[in-house]
Amino acid sequence: MNEFLPYNTQQEPVSHKEYGRNVKRLVEKINTFEDPVVRNDFASMIVNLMAQMHPNLRNLEEFRQKLWDQVHIISGHTIDIEVPYSAPQEIPEDESGSYKLRYTQSRLRFRHYGKNVERLIAKAIEMEDEEKRHSFAKIIAGYMKMVYKNWNSDGVSDEAIRADLLLLSEGLLDLGDNVSLEEPKQSRPQSNFSRRKSNDSGRRSGGRDDRGSRGRSNNYRSRSNDRRNRR
Repeated sequence: MNEFLPYNTQQEPVSHKEYGRNVKRLVEKINTFEDPVVRNDFASMIVNLMAQMHPNLRNLEEFRQKLWDQVHIISGHTIDIEVPYSAPQEIPEDESGSYKLRYTQSRLRFRHYGKNVERLIAKAIEMEDEEKRHSFAKIIAGYMKMVYKNWNSDGVSDEAIRADLLLLSEGLLDLGDNVSLEEPKQSRPQSNFSRRKSNDSGRRSGGRDDRGSRGRSNNYRSRSNDRRNRR
């Protein structure tokens, strides 16, 4: 079955993957035409086909030049055509500057704590002041507890966190059995909607109080005036 449907990994790599392998096959077919006029017309047809992927840019002169350059690059600078622009220069492979990004190969003892926790522990171990190192280790343990709860909703005991801290620090950060761990507080900013709602409620309540107080004072004045008139 692979004879009729080969995998992409078994074929030559594509320099511009956004155009696909079919465009690459069309570009490779340009040199099969002996007539230079036919070659130019066929290359122009390929450029128009590539321009359909960017309809908002296809009429720009700089974009048209970019498409012709990409046709040259896809062909490996082997096509013999006449274009209205100068052909791009071929860059040697060792000077192209392309390289693969390498993933970090460091192994984590506890993936749910992450690499930053191990870096904090290493920083705490380097502290010479015993009191500062103990305080910093306590903060790290509280952060470890919060991270563990985010990873596992069942929760975790302080004893387990202290044991993990002791293991990650290779026995150098021992908080003891009587230290209780506090998770760092996460401040949640008040949304604009809730802030606006509280302000509106305050205005309404203030308006009702003012109107009520004015109404009561007016009633008191009217009653006092009636008493004076009766006298």
